Amino acid sequence: MHGGNTSSGSPVTSWWPNALNLDILHQHDTKTNPLGEDFDYHEELKKLDVAALKKDLQLSLEGDEHLQVMGQAMLLELMFGNLIDNALRYTQVGGEVAVVITQEGNRVRVDVRDNGPGIPTAALSRLCERFFRVNPQQGDGVGLGMAIVQRIVQLHGADLDIHNRPEGGLEVSVLLPAAPRPA
Repeated sequence: MHGGNTSSGSPVTSWWPNALNLDILHQHDTKTNPLGEDFDYHEELKKLDVAALKKDLQLSLEGDEHLQVMGQAMLLELMFGNLIDNALRYTQVGGEVAVVITQEGNRVRVDVRDNGPGIPTAALSRLCERFFRVNPQQGDGVGLGMAIVQRIVQLHGADLDIHNRPEGGLEVSVLLPAAPRPA
């Protein structure tokens, strides 16, 4: 999801998938590709559970597990995958990552919280810039994951908030349109 190491290990092959995703997203038109699918984000946690176990991290889901959001499932999967993968990647061994889901009116708020090192305040405003990395020596990404997240948020008419938590770590919040509840 973040252009991590591939079997060949080539620098080109490690960033190419995210660059291609970002290019496709900038050409995406919501008028010809309506955002009308229900999306169940629970599957994303299952996919990333193995990565959490490798680092002895606690990955949890809190809140109303039955809330659904409206959008294009493929894009939302990519967005949530990037957010959760980032939290897992930058949280220290033995740390915690929580995905918290709440209803706010006709929208669903999804918070991805970690107890990692957080981000220097001066870098927060640049986090969604293409190729920006807080610490280029840490991790194996190339700085496209949050640019992809921001574009998906825009395509869904959603809101994105990124801030350091007072108790330490980072919180990324996305406010998305809620799927209509069955009558």
